[in-house]
Amino acid sequence: MILALPLGMLDLPEWFFVAIYGIVWMLALVLPVLLVASRKDWQGSLVVAYMFQAAFSVAQAGLGLLMILGRNI
Repeated sequence: MILALPLGMLDLPEWFFVAIYGIVWMLALVLPVLLVASRKDWQGSLVVAYMFQAAFSVAQAGLGLLMILGRNI
């Protein structure tokens, strides 16, 4: 969501950002499942799906840490 920061300079309504966050969360939830379903013959597809979800969680935790550190400054 750090990529959405330049959109904040355009003074868009708050519902726009809520919609973007919702879309990203739905993609993070559904995209790995779709990858697994589309490649049933590939043995590593489940591992890749778990890696995508783990990377998303790590990125979210890292951005949360940056927010907490920025708040304490």
